[in-house]
Amino acid sequence: MTTAYDLAKAEVGTVEWAKGDNPKVVAYFKDSGNPGVMDDETAWCAAFVGAMLRRAGVKSTGALNARSYLDWGTPVDRKNALPGDVVIFKRGSSSWQGHVAFFVKDRGALIDVLGGNQSNAVNVKGYSAKSLLGIRRATNAKAGERLIVAAKEAKAMVEVPDAIAKLGYKTVKDFQRAFGLEVDGIVGPKTRAAMNAASKPAQPVSAPKPSPIKETAKTAAGGGVGAAVVLAVLAFWQDVAQGWHDFWVWVFSGFGL
Repeated sequence: MTTAYDLAKAEVGTVEWAKGDNPKVVAYFKDSGNPGVMDDETAWCAAFVGAMLRRAGVKSTGALNARSYLDWGTPVDRKNALPGDVVIFKRGSSSWQGHVAFFVKDRGALIDVLGGNQSNAVNVKGYSAKSLLGIRRATNAKAGERLIVAAKEAKAMVEVPDAIAKLGYKTVKDFQRAFGLEVDGIVGPKTRAAMNAASKPAQPVSAPKPSPIKETAKTAAGGGVGAAVVLAVLAFWQDVAQGWHDFWVWVFSGFGL
């Protein structure tokens, strides 16, 4: 879900043109509901906010007056402000003048906002907290956030057909039964860890290294019968010793020792 704030961040760098009118700025007027404005000289901070909101499918005030957003959405305490909330500042000496932009960060004396017509451009800039008039949030913003979080949580907790099918099972429950896990059909931490382990390719088994004595015996065979016989006997007793070792390991393991 693309938010107005996401769209606004993508516009950073847009500036007014020294000659002519930047069509991107003119488009902000059009998309905010003010198609009659065809230049980039008219104050356009409210047009920018309105355009981003409308492009994201959120209702705006449709006005070019920054202070119109003081009655938009729902009020938000400064301490609870989130990136993307709409911030309104007073500007100039007139009661109608103001500036509107999207909240980025509260730095105490300054509040960073992402907005349009900030030094004739779209950028992030700090404004004095003393000029703050209000912070607002789209009426459905919180509900939308909860839906996004719920969707992410649900996606992480439901069955994952493709991954399960690749492991040779029809459902998560089938996989859980096979691996002795709690059968609830939910891909929780334990089930996901088991899936990750099961999906790892088996490590190739290295061939046992040949006995140094046996290899030496083979080499010695070409250097004389006597040497070969001695080394062959040593190799025989090595095999016997290994056999007894394996036998006692088997005995002790059988008794749980």
